[in-house]
Amino acid sequence: MEKKGITPVVAIILLLLITVAIIGFAFGFFQRSFATSAQQTQQETERLTQTTGQTFRIDNAAGDAVVVRNTGSGSLNTATLSVYAADVIQACTWSAGNITAAGIGTCTLGSSCAGKQVRVVGISGEDSISCK
Repeated sequence: MEKKGITPVVAIILLLLITVAIIGFAFGFFQRSFATSAQQTQQETERLTQTTGQTFRIDNAAGDAVVVRNTGSGSLNTATLSVYAADVIQACTWSAGNITAAGIGTCTLGSSCAGKQVRVVGISGEDSISCK
């Protein structure tokens, strides 16, 4: 009884089918990986753009008022700002919910900050000044 093996033509076809299947799997895997990476990069870029657009500085602090100027390119949400006097967080009533670009917002504190170091902390950084 003579044994017959797989003919060369069938062997080549099987090898080609295996190769195509492996290439298809690899293509799908890398496509999903690149899509996820691109989406994460886009989200991080948007977050950084928003953060750099929300810069501010304290113009003045006297009595129970702290005046903050928006130096960024976008609107500054006052809900993202925390005000400290002598390193103690203060309750603050803002004159507006958002400070427009190059605009000014006033925080009215519950008590006077006179003689204390006032610090305002936001998403993109912080600023401090001595209260008069």
